[in-house]
Amino acid sequence: FWLPEGELVQLLGTGEMRLMGSAFNQGSEQYINRLVLTGPSGEDILRVAVRSDIEHIKREQVPADHFSTLNITLDWLGGMPLKVIPSPDSYAYTWGNMVFAFMRVPEFYIGEAQVEMMVIEGSSARIVIMSVAGPGFEGEQAHLAARHAHLDFVLHLKEKATCEGILPELWGLRPFSNETLAMLVETH
Repeated sequence: FWLPEGELVQLLGTGEMRLMGSAFNQGSEQYINRLVLTGPSGEDILRVAVRSDIEHIKREQVPADHFSTLNITLDWLGGMPLKVIPSPDSYAYTWGNMVFAFMRVPEFYIGEAQVEMMVIEGSSARIVIMSVAGPGFEGEQAHLAARHAHLDFVLHLKEKATCEGILPELWGLRPFSNETLAMLVETH
C-alpha cells in the first residue's frame, strides 16, 4: 500500500486510541516520519516525529538525558515538548488507561545520534516506536542514512474485535474500505 505523502491517515483505531501516521517518499519506498496518538474522540494525546537535524548532531553536543533523534510533544499537557528522557524511576506518564515509557537504545546510533524509543501500553494495544536510519546508505553515502531517518513501530493488538483502520484492514481483521483500497498498489 502507498500512503498519501505528508498526510496524516488513521493506521489503527481502538476503543481507547487512534494512531495516525504520515509518510515521506524515498525513491520507490515510503517511510513513516510522524505518528500522532489521539483519544477515541479525537482528543490530542501526543505526537512523535523524527528530528530533522539528525545528520548534523554531534554526540558530545547532546546531554546524555536529552532526546537526539525523536521530537515528542505531549499534547494532553498543552503541547509540551518532551526534551529530556524521563528516568526509569521518574513518575509514569499516563493518559486514561495508557502508560508511556521513553528510553535510549544502547549501542545503536543514527550517525552520531543515539537511537531512542517509546512504548505506549494500553488495554487495547501496545505500540513500540523507534527511530531508525534510512536503509541502503553505506560508505560515502552514510550521511544519507541520517538524512532519511524515520520511525518504525511494532504493534501488539490486544483487542482485535474492536479495531479499525488501514492496518486491521490489511491484516484481514476488517473488510477493505474504499479509502484503503485506493492506497493499494500493484507490485511488479
